[in-house]
Amino acid sequence: MTTTTNNGQIWMFRFLLTLTVVLYAVNAADVSGRAFSPLHILKNLHREPPPPARSQFNTKNVETNWFQARLDNFNSSDTRQWWMRYMANNENYVPGGPLFIYIGAEWEITPGWATGGHAYDMARHHKGYLVYTEHRYYGASRPTTDVSFENLKWLNVDQALADLAAFIQWFKATTPGLADSKVILVGGSYAGTMAIWMRQKYPHLVTGSWASSAPLLAKVDFVEYKEVMGYAYKTIGGQDCYDRLEEAFAEMERLVEIGDVSRMEREMQFCNKVDLNNQLDVWNMFSTFGNTLGGIVQYHWPGNIESVCDVMTDSRYHDALAAFTAFIRQQWGSYCYGHKYVDTLYYYTNTQWASGDSIWRQWYYQTCVDFGYYQSSGSPNQPFGKSFPVELYTQMCADAYDKSLTMQKIEENIQKTNEKYGALDPQVTNVFYTHGSIDPWAAMGITESNNEFAQAYVIPLHSHCADLYSVSDRDTDEMKYAKQKVWDLVDKWLKE
Repeated sequence: MTTTTNNGQIWMFRFLLTLTVVLYAVNAADVSGRAFSPLHILKNLHREPPPPARSQFNTKNVETNWFQARLDNFNSSDTRQWWMRYMANNENYVPGGPLFIYIGAEWEITPGWATGGHAYDMARHHKGYLVYTEHRYYGASRPTTDVSFENLKWLNVDQALADLAAFIQWFKATTPGLADSKVILVGGSYAGTMAIWMRQKYPHLVTGSWASSAPLLAKVDFVEYKEVMGYAYKTIGGQDCYDRLEEAFAEMERLVEIGDVSRMEREMQFCNKVDLNNQLDVWNMFSTFGNTLGGIVQYHWPGNIESVCDVMTDSRYHDALAAFTAFIRQQWGSYCYGHKYVDTLYYYTNTQWASGDSIWRQWYYQTCVDFGYYQSSGSPNQPFGKSFPVELYTQMCADAYDKSLTMQKIEENIQKTNEKYGALDPQVTNVFYTHGSIDPWAAMGITESNNEFAQAYVIPLHSHCADLYSVSDRDTDEMKYAKQKVWDLVDKWLKE
């Protein structure tokens, strides 16, 4: 009886949520015809690191192939299988050469990382086979008929690592000349985390791993993200820029407190009036502002942060909010802004593969069951206010998937991840950790190491995954050092 009641309540919630989103979308279209969606922001925070330029030495297109993986790697009685996509480049391969694997994570893989970048250069140098693997449940690697909550139970990092282990064994066994070859893993961001944990969990399969911008400490309330963001705006853009951002968020919070956000609604072109009695809407609104600034820091290249600060410190704007509004309008173009909680929740409740937006449902689910990493305003040591607490993001887990995903359950999930893989003490050898000093994810990774077999290096004034590209004349001395270091380490690992 209890189960029936709970299922009925969940069904009714989802029905009302869908109806609310549809009605809102119609209303927003009546206002402007074009509504800015949270998806624009999400794409900047979780995506394939921008693919490199094709190497001048690349003369052959990559091949797209498929590996038959098990649905449940840990249940011998479950014989169901699915097709995992990978892209392969054997143009430089000489039988007996090593196998380089560039790992895919929460994105759809594309050929770029198999035709250029530092991993490509190393594979070419060592006459190796280069493969780019796709993570289960992302891109075209679809193990189930849909991504309903019931069908997401096989989406976790343990299963993904087991997929990669099975792939390595199969690929070496079926590719002439690879049977006794050594394996080098390369990954950025979550894929870098996987590269480390693969070396930890399957050392007999992996010779060495390079992890760029890899978070290893799972944490629910990831307050450090916004702290590093603030540091980046201050370091690259200057104290005035930092202060103006702080003033803008303080003024927006003051307007909410006095119950009059008409200026924000008008000047930022909101699709709808803000219901100040709906705390989730208010939190979601401020979260979107913070994430807009976060995407710029996360994939900063020279000129990106500076362009924000040029606007924020422009004397033509009479106050900080006017400057911030100008920045927001630059980012969002002619769209009106859909600020409501259901606008964001919508992208996490779509359970169909047919939609290109379904990738966000999968990744958010992984945060609920594996990692947390909710980039809240919980620290006072950042300029983005205090109006998007961690409760916003944990509530999303319950509303998008299942009410069983409470704060307590999420905390337990994250604790298990840290206990299983060792957090910031993974006890591995033959790995190299690299981070950028203004990369918010570096706060969850290893930036210092006394282990000569697991070294770490921080690249000043660079951000997320910036070192995965080929050596360039534009590289700073520190960037050149990092790329040479991994080159030398890989050479050493392959010779051992």
